[in-house]
Amino acid sequence: MHVALRDVTTSDHDVLFAFQADPDGCAMAMVKARSREAFDATWERIGEQVARGERGVVAKAITLDSVLCGSIGSFVNEGELSVGYTIGKAWWGRGIATRALGLLLEQMRERPVHATTAASNMASRRVLEKNGFVVVGSQWSPETERYLACEEVKFVLR
Repeated sequence: MHVALRDVTTSDHDVLFAFQADPDGCAMAMVKARSREAFDATWERIGEQVARGERGVVAKAITLDSVLCGSIGSFVNEGELSVGYTIGKAWWGRGIATRALGLLLEQMRERPVHATTAASNMASRRVLEKNGFVVVGSQWSPETERYLACEEVKFVLR
């Protein structure tokens, strides 16, 4: 099993759109699927930020034996360097997200790195903890256009 990261290409977008729209994945992450228009606009913005070399913005495709199985990246949120990832349901439970996050963190020199996940998302919590992230707090987050109301757990890697 060879997990690798590569740059996201526009030819990846159809598969990544399907991953982010999966009802089980959305329920686990406590997010609402984006419309195709919103998805495309988000990836266009990310591509522009990467092209400009904006601080902390990285977008990578996750592959398993050269097959696209997710995406991972970093971004700056409210001044904090943060990470996020999505794995297609067919690849859950294989340690791919854990390995992909490890690979991303090897490329990132800046610390601290932050992450937030729904308190109920035990899989994502384990991925973060296996990569050295520790819980620094939790809070109730109200529903927004993108997120469902839930308790969020905040993590940091120093």
